[in-house]
Amino acid sequence: MSALDRQIDGTHYKQFPIQPVELIAANGYDYFIGNILKYVCRWRFKGGLSDLQKALHYAELRRDIALHRHESPVVDRVERIIARLWHWRMCIAKSPEKRFPISMNTFVEVNDIPPYDDHILYALDQWHRRMISADQFIVTLRTFIRVQFPDVERSP
Repeated sequence: MSALDRQIDGTHYKQFPIQPVELIAANGYDYFIGNILKYVCRWRFKGGLSDLQKALHYAELRRDIALHRHESPVVDRVERIIARLWHWRMCIAKSPEKRFPISMNTFVEVNDIPPYDDHILYALDQWHRRMISADQFIVTLRTFIRVQFPDVERSP
């Protein structure tokens, strides 16, 4: 029995044909992106607003830690090298199903992710690939939360 066949406390991840952990591993997502992904995927089935607020908190943590780390060209270069090495590892993997990253489009389609939730996941993937900034992602997620929960008082 594979660990993917069981889940502790619930079925909110097992219901997905491609589980969030599979997407995280296949694409080399960092700790923060992985947590944001899992909370956005499960919010409708488990934690509701609380899960979206956790996702937002992880986005803010990732942004703030990167700012405090004073990213330099050297740090940026090392991160790009690590990303290339991850891609290379995926390309030489022995089993065909593990050779390539899973696209966000495939994840969304196979898992039948609802409209608007998919928008957040696409933005998350763009942030991971440095196509949008942390602040752009955070604004997108905050807007999503406001639309889903219009009567909730906003925190600073």
